[in-house]
Amino acid sequence: MTGPLVALVLLAACSAPGPLVVGGTTVTYTGSPPPSCSPTKVVETVQTFLDAFNRGDQAALRGIFQRSVIFSSQDSPSAGFFLSSGQQSLLDYFARRHEHGEMLELTALHIQYREATSEAGLAPTIDRRADDRAPAVITAKGAIDCSDRAIILWNQGGS
Repeated sequence: MTGPLVALVLLAACSAPGPLVVGGTTVTYTGSPPPSCSPTKVVETVQTFLDAFNRGDQAALRGIFQRSVIFSSQDSPSAGFFLSSGQQSLLDYFARRHEHGEMLELTALHIQYREATSEAGLAPTIDRRADDRAPAVITAKGAIDCSDRAIILWNQGGS
């Protein structure tokens, strides 16, 4: 009876965890989350960014992106593509998008915890609406530094 029990324990240990729901967002993850970077804390970090973006809260966004970050996004059709690694250009972009009433709603998030590093990969799914583009579901790729939960990379796709 020991053999099947051991196999069941090994199968359970190797299986990916089932989805969680955090504040209405479906969350999945692979790897082992460190205590300081639980899936719930990662979702809260991403949601804090999106909430500040939706409010057009420049002070909060300045605090969220106080470290160096690479940020890219499909912009309005007339503007094309946005890429920034500097805080001021990033804040200017956020202000422009807020002027167009852009709203971002997180609907799903996959987190990939990386062994031997303090970073976790992010793959959010977002409902995007603005007055200068058609509503769309978009995906993004990013990374978070688990040591302080700072977003350090964000590449937001288009529709």
